[in-house]
Amino acid sequence: MEKIASFTIEVPYRTPGNRIINKNIDFDIFKDGNHYTAAPLCGLEERRIASLPPELSFEFKNGKPLSSRGIKEGNIEVINRIAGLLKEHDLINGT
Repeated sequence: MEKIASFTIEVPYRTPGNRIINKNIDFDIFKDGNHYTAAPLCGLEERRIASLPPELSFEFKNGKPLSSRGIKEGNIEVINRIAGLLKEHDLINGT
């Protein structure tokens, strides 16, 4: 697996009182063949509050990101933001 980028992404974040805000979280992005992994660079408590797993895995199908966890991926918005930055920086192939 090769690290290909680091990005700061706005992630929906639940605050006390159940209010949702966007918070910037840094991610390292890795590539292995046609599979991409985004690892959030924050602590366990911050990941829990943001409902982020230790890593988000996806690949591109027909030019669109598809989560390895399937259609019910709760973080598809974050994956889409990362995918957009990968495209913008010309860091994907095989789409």
